[in-house]
Amino acid sequence: MQDVPLTVGSLVHHARSVHGGAPVSTAAGSGSVPSVTDVVGVHATAVALSHGLRELGVTGDRAVATLEWNTAGHLAAYVAVPSMGAVLHPVNPRLAAQDIAHVLDVAGDVVVLVSTDLLPVLADALRVGPRPRALRHVVVTGPRWAAGLPGPAEQAGVPGLTEPVAGLPELPGLAVHDVGLLTAGRPTDADWADPDAPGPEETDAAAIGFSSGTTGRPRGVAWSHRSVYLHSMGISLPGAFGIGPADTVAPIVPMAHVLAWGLPYASLLVGAGQVMPNRWTDAASLAALFTATRPTRAAAVPSVWTALLAHLDTRPDGRDVMSGLTEVLVGGAAVTPALVDGFRDRYRVRVLHAWGMTETSPLGAVARHDTHLRSDQATARADQATARSQSLSQGRLATGVRARVVGPDGAVLPTDGVTVGELQVRGPWVAAGYLADEAGGVDGTRRDWLATGDLASLDGAGYLRLTDRIRDVVKSGGEWISPSRLEGLVRAHPGVADVVVLGIPDERWGERPLAAVLPEDRAAPPAAADLAAHLARSLPRWQVPRAWALLDAVPLAATGKPDKQALRTRWAEGSLSRLE
Repeated sequence: MQDVPLTVGSLVHHARSVHGGAPVSTAAGSGSVPSVTDVVGVHATAVALSHGLRELGVTGDRAVATLEWNTAGHLAAYVAVPSMGAVLHPVNPRLAAQDIAHVLDVAGDVVVLVSTDLLPVLADALRVGPRPRALRHVVVTGPRWAAGLPGPAEQAGVPGLTEPVAGLPELPGLAVHDVGLLTAGRPTDADWADPDAPGPEETDAAAIGFSSGTTGRPRGVAWSHRSVYLHSMGISLPGAFGIGPADTVAPIVPMAHVLAWGLPYASLLVGAGQVMPNRWTDAASLAALFTATRPTRAAAVPSVWTALLAHLDTRPDGRDVMSGLTEVLVGGAAVTPALVDGFRDRYRVRVLHAWGMTETSPLGAVARHDTHLRSDQATARADQATARSQSLSQGRLATGVRARVVGPDGAVLPTDGVTVGELQVRGPWVAAGYLADEAGGVDGTRRDWLATGDLASLDGAGYLRLTDRIRDVVKSGGEWISPSRLEGLVRAHPGVADVVVLGIPDERWGERPLAAVLPEDRAAPPAAADLAAHLARSLPRWQVPRAWALLDAVPLAATGKPDKQALRTRWAEGSLSRLE
């Protein structure tokens, strides 16, 4: 067989040559028509950007950060930076300022592309420090760039750069540029656009991502060209997200969250159109975007879909808004039966639950039910129950991903769907370590298995069911209490819209569970005694929380998951309302 490197450049060449007409739409704000370009246009913008970056001294495997929303311009950076042999580093703008400074420093970013409206975020990070040691250039982007178009500067909608921008500190050796000036008048071809020209090795880093940092400093993972290419193939398979050239994919999940779950690259590979929400991801804006662009698939964290479902239920045209969509991918937190049933029954949209993490690129499992279940009348009811259980699980292992659960002594446990242990995974897009030798996460003696920190069971059909994060389990009097089980039971109460369960210190027991409840009716929340009685029907008394809090909204961390540390701090400070 011919030895052809699996690189982002080869993926991009295929997309440009075969699927050049695939559309890429970008939201332009409330009441505005989305801008539309195509893969050919994105490629041309990427070529212009690569020439500009070369002029700024980006050579070899230097890192280029992006502090951008989901746009066609951001997609051009996804194309240009790895293809030219540099390393892409999408930065999550929701990280704390000191964490943004930290990840820019650890990644060794030389250049950062930043959207005009995110300049204050970058300014805060550079003021708080420590200053990223390698950073030399800030490239400011605007609406024209978001639409996927290079220069000229006067049409880019960014401020003049002769004076300090949005409070950006004037640091020695740091130059600020307008992306329009940087990309205008550039050659229309680049060496990296030739698939036969020398380029990066498939094992070289293509992109860098960092964990959310909710339990400590964000930790970095470098995804190789090979892993990006194979992950793009894996997530496109029918047993995963099942996308192809007939689809239009809307990655609502931020492009700074594990490369938008790999969907931009997968869509390029298979020729699917793409719909970018820009910074407008509220329910009303998404409804308008879906109406205008008619995506067939979309992906986001549960809080986005929960808000959209509630919004659609208030609109007489809700079904029309969703008429193009067939499936939505949900990850980042557990999916609820109400969300699955609501989209299926009222809008004919299938909700696909998926599991993954930064270290798995992120695809690990997708909850499609087993199509080989028997369907004869005698077993139909059991099969329906099994299919529903599978659909609400974290998913079936993706092609190429292996998993096992191990006990405290490292012994491999049975795959019976019942026995719980720590989940470990292995695969061609699973990380073997972290940047800068940062500790944690990977088994120090068996680096070929990633220790996820999740407690889970695995059954004989490859379905994964997480019970908790090891660090989230409430350790009370020598026994373990599962927050996720408590959350599932509390959500089943008719007066509860959402709940977060976490451990709080207790002098006698070490820890006890705190349940922070978001009620369906904020004017008439359920009583703590009623909720405790509701739980007592399913749990032993010692597992039932005695501490209850009332939420106006669930605080979210940078990844869109509930911020348990913020709730723990508020409880300790006495600023969290008690539910009586």
